[in-house]
Amino acid sequence: CDLVNASDSGPKECVKAIKKKLKSDKFKVIELALTLLETGVKNCGIRFHAVVADDEFMEEIVKLTNGKKGPAITDRALNL
Repeated sequence: CDLVNASDSGPKECVKAIKKKLKSDKFKVIELALTLLETGVKNCGIRFHAVVADDEFMEEIVKLTNGKKGPAITDRALNL
């Protein structure tokens, strides 16, 4: 999180990378991206929260809840 918070564009770039991984077809990649997102929300501060709370990013999380990626991913996305 120190690296993410080191620059003004850090949180935005980090969330952009997570968003890209959430679009993957591989279960493990999505699972690790959700873990990284959860860790960032818990540790990276208010600027990271603001980027995550953006409507565009939240739409990606909502897409994971449709069940197409599997029940484990759906449950994990809903728990966030």
